[in-house]
Amino acid sequence: MKNKYKRIALVVIISCLGYPGFSQDVSDSNFTFNSGAELFRQYKFDEAIYWFDSSIKKGHNVAMSYTFKGGAEILLGKLEEGRTDLDMAFSLDSTISQAYFYRARQLMLMNDYNASIIFLKKAIKLAPTDYTFYDNMAKAYLAKHQIDSAKQYANEAIRLTHNGPMLISHLAIIEFEAGEYELALIHQQAALDLSFKVTRKKDPALLIDIASCEWKLKKYPSALSRCEEVLREYPDYSSAYNLRGLINYDLGKKDKACADFTTASHIKGAEKSGLDNLKTHGCPVEN
Repeated sequence: MKNKYKRIALVVIISCLGYPGFSQDVSDSNFTFNSGAELFRQYKFDEAIYWFDSSIKKGHNVAMSYTFKGGAEILLGKLEEGRTDLDMAFSLDSTISQAYFYRARQLMLMNDYNASIIFLKKAIKLAPTDYTFYDNMAKAYLAKHQIDSAKQYANEAIRLTHNGPMLISHLAIIEFEAGEYELALIHQQAALDLSFKVTRKKDPALLIDIASCEWKLKKYPSALSRCEEVLREYPDYSSAYNLRGLINYDLGKKDKACADFTTASHIKGAEKSGLDNLKTHGCPVEN
């Protein structure tokens, strides 16, 4: 479970796109920027880039358009293109907090966490109430194994969101990585309960995080039960197969463990994790 914290990196700035004078009237000068912003909110980054580029060509909201065009490119893994557009944003306006944030995100993807922290601190100075900046700062400090600092920023993100369940879960992930499994379990359960109150659904990622804590605490029956619960609703949920495999392996049920790892290795996007588990646990690997 070494890469549990990766899903925290999926958190992107959405609230910052509330731009003054929002309008979807095609005659409005902000139309192209607003169209890009709306697509960005929907995680449709390729389409958002088109509209931000159009806004730049029209000379509307140019610095902000470069910022979010660069951000979209970085979130798509186009790091050099993103850096170039962020450089343009900085040259036009050095006070846009999101430009520092996306530069930090680019640096994180390059595993340069020291530099990413510098840019995140600048973002926080410019926008001290944006929880996303603190959440990513926690991730950067965790990558540097500075647990106390990671917890400090994670707790500030929780405070700013008034106990947002995903932020509580992110704190629990830090605790998990620090080996504080009992505390992580308490916080993951709290995150699940808060999330359920809003959605009336049990988030499968939170269920697997809870099961991971229970696995580490050798609460095998409960951990297995949660994996089964997830798989009944989401039969292609690779994390549930990988975790169930790890539990079965610990229980001495190697054949079942290998079957779960094999299943995970056949799920699109999870091939590597399943294959790594097969090799690590001495399971036969298919040609």
